[in-house]
Amino acid sequence: MKTLITFLIILLAGSVFSQEIARKKDKEVSIVLKEGTLYGSLLVPKGKEAKPIIVLIPGSGPTDRNCNSLMGLTSNSFMMLAEELYKKGVPTLRIDKRASGKSLPTFRSSLDTIMFDDFVNDAVRWVEFLRKDKRFSKVILAGHSQGSLVAILAAKKCNVDGVISLAGAGRPIDQILYDQLSPSFSYPENSDTLRIFLDSLYQGSYFDQAPAQLKNTLPKALQPFLTNWFSYDPSDAISDLNIPVAIFQGRTDLQVAENEAVILRSAYETAYFKIFENMNHVLKDASIDPIENYKMYNAPNEPITKGLSDEMFNFLIVSNLL
Repeated sequence: MKTLITFLIILLAGSVFSQEIARKKDKEVSIVLKEGTLYGSLLVPKGKEAKPIIVLIPGSGPTDRNCNSLMGLTSNSFMMLAEELYKKGVPTLRIDKRASGKSLPTFRSSLDTIMFDDFVNDAVRWVEFLRKDKRFSKVILAGHSQGSLVAILAAKKCNVDGVISLAGAGRPIDQILYDQLSPSFSYPENSDTLRIFLDSLYQGSYFDQAPAQLKNTLPKALQPFLTNWFSYDPSDAISDLNIPVAIFQGRTDLQVAENEAVILRSAYETAYFKIFENMNHVLKDASIDPIENYKMYNAPNEPITKGLSDEMFNFLIVSNLL
């Protein structure tokens, strides 16, 4: 139990595990690894002609293929997005991160050793899996939140045809965490504590003199994972790509600010770019009022933002991916 709790904290999820939603038109697929088994759902429209497929990569935490989590998230956002793309004739693969959804039980023995790079390598494995399927002409990686960086880094390691960032950060995660945690952990008597703590993690060590509340939020056991994650700058990584890129962000996102998308676009000026006026972090329309906004995190039947799938489809067209 201690191992599982540690893992849930480390991945910084923000959110309640809903039962996996079975759809008759979904086909479950898997990749067997030494440490465990990765699972996903293929949703493929009928037709004989090969089509591009979009791989939907979840965000931070033990988040499953539908964007639901053990820590209080029941959005079904990826399931809804996949179904909208299905209606447009676009295949998708929704994946459970290792140690999430159906993959969780199979990775229990290795939870303490999971690194950020594992998520990247898993994305590469899914690309290689799909490349063997003649139904798919191209592979596009679409990552949400943390998954945005996973998609970008995976695209640098394997042959993909495009990348879509959904609510992805433009700066390294230590800077994002500083902004998110500052209101709670910047004390007048020691305003530099949080920065020292995060800088220590960045350097690969742990600041044991930090306040207990801060150490409870980011326990020492998480240091290797966080140091690995901190080492990547999304803007630097995306600037190395030479494939079509789309960047989508919501103006009512309370976790990843609109400016993060602007930073990413500055690093990749030819990116297809769209800001949705009312889209929050879980890809649903919401106000900026925190209470109302976070209600959408546990609104499994509320639709995703209107126009998101349309813009993704249009990106495929203008980029000659469809």
